[in-house]
Parts: sequence; C-alpha cells; structure tokens
Amino acid sequence: MMSLVKTDSIIVRAPNWVGDAAMGTPFFASLRRTFPKATITCLCRPMVADIFRHNPNINHILELDESRGRSGWPAIRLNAVRLRRERFDLAFSLPNSLSAAMIFWLARIPQRFGYRGDWRRPLLTGSLPFPEKGKRPHRVECYLELLKLAVIAPIFDRKLSLTIPGEIAAAITGMMAERGVDPSLPYVAIAPGAAQPNKMWLPERFAELAQRLIDAGTPVVLVGGPAECELAGKIVKSSGRVDIANLVGTGSLLHTAEIIRRAAVFVGNDSGLAHVAAAVDTRSVILSGPGDQTEVAPYSDKAITIAKGIFCKPCYKNYCWRKDKPLECLELIGVDEVYDEIVRLVGQDPSAAKRSCPSILGKWPDR
Repeated sequence: MMSLVKTDSIIVRAPNWVGDAAMGTPFFASLRRTFPKATITCLCRPMVADIFRHNPNINHILELDESRGRSGWPAIRLNAVRLRRERFDLAFSLPNSLSAAMIFWLARIPQRFGYRGDWRRPLLTGSLPFPEKGKRPHRVECYLELLKLAVIAPIFDRKLSLTIPGEIAAAITGMMAERGVDPSLPYVAIAPGAAQPNKMWLPERFAELAQRLIDAGTPVVLVGGPAECELAGKIVKSSGRVDIANLVGTGSLLHTAEIIRRAAVFVGNDSGLAHVAAAVDTRSVILSGPGDQTEVAPYSDKAITIAKGIFCKPCYKNYCWRKDKPLECLELIGVDEVYDEIVRLVGQDPSAAKRSCPSILGKWPDR
C-alpha cells in the first residue's frame, strides 16, 4: 500500500440522509484500516450525526452549522471558515453536491477528492466520473471507490456498522416495558414511513400485516421519526389492535436503532431505517417500490428485498408519474407475500434458540 498524498488529518463530508449515512459507514471503516494513524473527522448534518457519533473509526464529529440554511452561499462560507482553522491535509466528499465540494475548496484543504458532476470538477484535486443512472454500482461500493484516489491499494471493510451506547439500551428497556412489550419475547419492528411518499407501502396493508402477526402471537412495534406519528396512528386505528406498541417519534435516532437491533425481524420500505437495520445486523424484509435495488438495497445478507420488475422501474422521480396504475410497483406487493417472507427469513436458522415463545417466530434467532 502506498499513499499518494499526506494523510495525517483527514476530513470526510458524510452523506446527507439517514440511509446514505448508514451506507457510508464502511467508508470510514476502510479509511481507518487504510490509514490507521490518521486523525479522522466526520463532517455531517445534525440529523445524521447519531449514525457516526460513537463510531470507533472516527476521532471527531463536526456538525454542519445549518443556521443560515443548508447549501446557500452564507452557509457554505460559514462552514468553510470553521474548517480552515483546522488545517486538514485531505478531504473526501461522499455527497455529490456542489456545496460539499465548495466548502472544502474555500477551506483551502490541499487534497480534495470526490465524484464529478454538478460543476464540481474544478473544485476537486482528484475526481471520478459519476456513474449514469441505471448503471451505478451499489452505493457502498460507489463511496469506497473514492479511496483509490488517495491510495494505490486501499484496505476495504464493507460491513455497515452503528454503535449504540449502553445508556440508550437501558432507556429502551424501560420505554418498551411502559408500552407493554415484554423484552424477553421476540417481536417484529415495522417502519411504515419513508422520506418520499412514492416509496411507501399502503398503510392499510401495514395495518393488516400487524394484525396478522399479533393474531399469530407475535408482538409488533412501530418505529419511525416524528414526521410519521400521524401515519402510525392511522395504522394502529386501521388494524383494530390496541396492543400494537407505537414507538414512532419516541426518542432519538439511536433509540429507534436500538429497538430495531433487538427485533427478531424488521419490516420497512426502501427508506433510511432499512439501512439502519442492516447496520445493526437485524434480519429484514424490505418493500421496494420505484428504487434501483442494485444501487440502494440494504447491504446485508440478512435482508430480503421484495420488488416487482415492472416496465417503469427503476424510477428516479420523487413522485409516481403514471396515471393508469399509480404506484403499481408497491400495489403488487401483497400482505401474504410479506408475512411468508418474515416466517421464511427466521426459519433459515432453525438451530437458533434463546427463548421459546408461542408465535410464528418460535424462538429468538441467533444473531
């Protein structure tokens, strides 16, 4: 291995969204393995800081100051001035945005690496062409490719990771007990939300799935952010089951991650929490609508993605343009199919046994 640049102090602009941030964790692990003595700083939006806050591969977290907006000139200049004082040797920009590259250029960091596009190339000292839509590798691999700009032979670590501190785990035990969830029993965590409405399975089907699981003796816990509280309420009401544990909007992202980590199975849309589930190594059933699975499916051998190969996929719009059959990609996913995948996923490891329980999950799967 031979480094092409000075690497004592490295800063990485992390991805902007929860799912992308989780898929960025292998980059930090690979960076640490490749440069074990470097001081590594993560520059990120406050909303994704919890993904990286306790990561052992990161020395420092710098949260972007968004008091003047996210990407306008005042925000770019403000954050660049902060970075200039730190005198970083090397910068990687994982997001493919002009503002991310502009901050590093204005901060006068000598070596700045990232993907081209969005008028970024003049701001970078080393760059790669951004792959075209429909021809992109998985996003984890896309991020890792950038390491080759700084070193001839990077040491890759492709496993997603999310470190949850002990105090969060203790808080979740009490929180779930208050909601009537016995922590000794395996449960299914369901995340019905997504950042884009066109990626969300029908709420009434989530309700039917939850009802069916509970009728079979399997506890159900709803998870998600504050923006999904209304959606979760509708699902509980539609299911007719008051014994659904609705923890949507409760606690921080790390609290939600701990609930998912403890679950026997996670069920959710093509969303940020699908990648959080992969990062905490939980078995998952992901309901994928318009997205390109080759690029953004959970990077885990414990995840099953249900997707329908219809003519308009993959679609990169944030709305469904079809008038004949809107959201057909999600309409075609039935409750029976999802339920059967939950059973099959846990049944892949019949030798696992932590505690028995009278449910379809049968036993705690061996994690």
